[in-house]
Amino acid sequence: MLGDILRSAARLIARQSTSPKTDETHLIVEGLREAAQDATDLHVLHWDVQRLNGHASNPAGPLAS
Repeated sequence: MLGDILRSAARLIARQSTSPKTDETHLIVEGLREAAQDATDLHVLHWDVQRLNGHASNPAGPLAS
């Protein structure tokens, strides 16, 4: 959800900024987009870790000979 909020903020700033866009506006929009991707990646990582923790708590089956 944080990633979506950051992407929406980037779109809003890009739309509302004067044309031509200043370097500062460009940096802000790019920073928000990068932060959005990072937040999305962390969210996915969190759920991957949760899934793996579920597998780690399950007892291992018998070893194949």
